[in-house]
Amino acid sequence: ILTLTGNSWLVADVMDSFLHVLVVKYRLTPPHSEYLETNCTLLRQIFAQQLFDGGDIERLQELTSQFYGDRAEAYLNGCIVFPIPLHAHTIFCHISKSTKTITIADTYVGYTHEDKFPRVKEWYVMEHLSRGMPPPDFDREGWLYLSDRNLPVTRPIQTDATSCSVLAVFTIEHFLRYGVWPVASQTFRQANVPQLREYMIWT
Repeated sequence: ILTLTGNSWLVADVMDSFLHVLVVKYRLTPPHSEYLETNCTLLRQIFAQQLFDGGDIERLQELTSQFYGDRAEAYLNGCIVFPIPLHAHTIFCHISKSTKTITIADTYVGYTHEDKFPRVKEWYVMEHLSRGMPPPDFDREGWLYLSDRNLPVTRPIQTDATSCSVLAVFTIEHFLRYGVWPVASQTFRQANVPQLREYMIWT
């Protein structure tokens, strides 16, 4: 909780806990339940750490083991989003089968992180195969891989050294609720980070 004060970077547990509390709230409390029409699954940062640190497929499948059986179809046909912790920075990934896009987004401008797309694609295919579902054919189906210059210029942007985790968390929250990018002038921006931190403390 102390990382929510001042200009500290948020630790993974704080980000994960806040987002999962909101997901539960939105799903169980009218009228919030009406917001979650995007069928979007939130994965924890430990999943992303394992994914990009070379974790084997079996370990990754353990981290998504709750989405087997009758939950598999909704999980893989909906969108999937997860924060990606980097050294003193946070970005995130958003996968949408309906729009055939994989997005890796940075709150800074000018960073593509294109090296991460192959690993995401490999894992996404294995998630389908492990559940007996046909995997996407990325090339034939015309999937798009979006980052940096392909992202909306109206999204919340970071120019300081400490706002990344807060802006990433609330951008993810907006995706979970509405399935679209937040427009900074209508939602939140870097100048609102102190208030956003307060909101997280009291949630």
